[in-house]
Amino acid sequence: MASASFDGTVSIWEEEDDGMWDCTAQLEGHENEVKSVVWSMSGMLLASCGRDKSVWIWEYMMGESGGEEEFDCLAVLHGHSGDVKCIVFTKNNWQWGDDDEVLL
Repeated sequence: MASASFDGTVSIWEEEDDGMWDCTAQLEGHENEVKSVVWSMSGMLLASCGRDKSVWIWEYMMGESGGEEEFDCLAVLHGHSGDVKCIVFTKNNWQWGDDDEVLL
């Protein structure tokens, strides 16, 4: 699970065996409040957007042999003139080449 925060971070949470949730990573880079986060259907990409008028795309990389998981920023998209409040991954449905997902 991922959560957006007023402090400009995105927190990654994993459920423990006892049903409790543990914060396993905190992604930093937004200059202001993060408004929304969304996972791709594959679970390998995470996108975040916020009050700083940007969209960040993060790649999830599983740790090898039980090592720590990592998130790398693949891109920071600028161009909005106001807050970006909502994003979503959706199927392409063959509109732009292959049938991968697109970020709206």
